[in-house]
Amino acid sequence: MNNWKFIAGFIGVFAIYEILVVLMWIGLKWMISPFVPAKVKLAIGVVLFIAANFSIVAYMLRLGAPWVNYGNVWYFYFLNGAVIGVILFVVKLLLKIFKLNLSQEISLSITTLYLLGMTALGLFWAYSPTVINKTIKVDKHLDKPVKIAMVSDLHLGTFFSNPQLEKLNKIVDEEKPDAVVIAGDLMDDDMVIPTLTLSGTRKP
Repeated sequence: MNNWKFIAGFIGVFAIYEILVVLMWIGLKWMISPFVPAKVKLAIGVVLFIAANFSIVAYMLRLGAPWVNYGNVWYFYFLNGAVIGVILFVVKLLLKIFKLNLSQEISLSITTLYLLGMTALGLFWAYSPTVINKTIKVDKHLDKPVKIAMVSDLHLGTFFSNPQLEKLNKIVDEEKPDAVVIAGDLMDDDMVIPTLTLSGTRKP
């Protein structure tokens, strides 16, 4: 019985997802219609459908990393595409109140700039670790303050490996902590665990 519930739930979620993909394609086709011929639109639609389902198929076929992770990149653009789609839809409705139209050219330009900006911002956040300092008081006696460096969300795998670990190593060494704690979302792949030098000691 539980298996049937899981299958029914999966089919339901998958159906909703595919409907959203189709709606996204309808919006994109509307924006690019003045600029590309029918054959090119068809090719873009096929590529969009393949990208939307690539990671799902890769996961079902147990292809593993890096194929599943390559497919997962799509979801970044899917979510941001949904956000900009809703924004443009609301703007279009508001402009209708004033008897104005949101042209395809402007919609495509806004969408392109938004996705490029989010891509740049996402890459910056992903590859630029941020140091946040917090002071925590405890009800225990300590001979001296203890400085703990906690790092998280490394997501080691296809897109993050030794170069990012070396950058982290430098940041941690500069902070000179008494201890290092690695928490949460350590790896994305079934890759071999890399090594990192922290304060002169090799750590897995």
